[in-house]
Amino acid sequence: MKFPSITSCLSCFHPSVLEDVAESAQPSSSNAAVHPWTPQQRAELNAWIQDAGPHEQRAEAARRMEICLQQQDHELVLHGLFITTLPDCITALTPLRTLNLSFNHLTSLPESFGRLSQIHTLNLHCNQLTTLPESFSQLSELQTLDLTDNHIATLPEWFGHLSQLNDLSLADNRLTALPDSIGQLTGLQEISISRNYLSALPESLGQLTRLRVLDAYRLPLTTLPNSFGDL
Repeated sequence: MKFPSITSCLSCFHPSVLEDVAESAQPSSSNAAVHPWTPQQRAELNAWIQDAGPHEQRAEAARRMEICLQQQDHELVLHGLFITTLPDCITALTPLRTLNLSFNHLTSLPESFGRLSQIHTLNLHCNQLTTLPESFSQLSELQTLDLTDNHIATLPEWFGHLSQLNDLSLADNRLTALPDSIGQLTGLQEISISRNYLSALPESLGQLTRLRVLDAYRLPLTTLPNSFGDL
């Protein structure tokens, strides 16, 4: 059996239909390269990359941040890139729900960090943080926070504003005291404070009535709060 040629078949269609088909075959402009950073953010990011120290993989971190911004991803992993700082423009990644910054050399976080207000899981395990920016208190959706193995000696009173926390790790830091406001974290189910320098715990700890796991291994505790029996 002889089949008609493609050319003869196409001739059966109205010219307007053929025009539509031809247009649909053209590359979509929406697939063109997108440069989501503002000129100011781009300049800041380039300067941040140029200022990289030995072993810092800032260019790779910037590449991942740009992909995340282009695709409006909810997760960003910058694990193990040995970066010592973060550019302020990371706070443009407002859709983020999960951010993994573990195993780097971060000594601080941007003052604007609180703009990432949708984050619910934040991993800062194994860095060199000594403090947290005040804007951190604006992370109102934060549920899981891992600050294990940093250099934090004190937590501010505003720490109690992180009211959605249910899993908190402060192990392997330099804490000598916990703020009374920790009792405001009434949703906490698990907390690790092991291997710190805590000789006492606040009475407000007894307000954490949903607590299921309290890891207090290797603490120089000399007494327990009276409210401990309420747990």
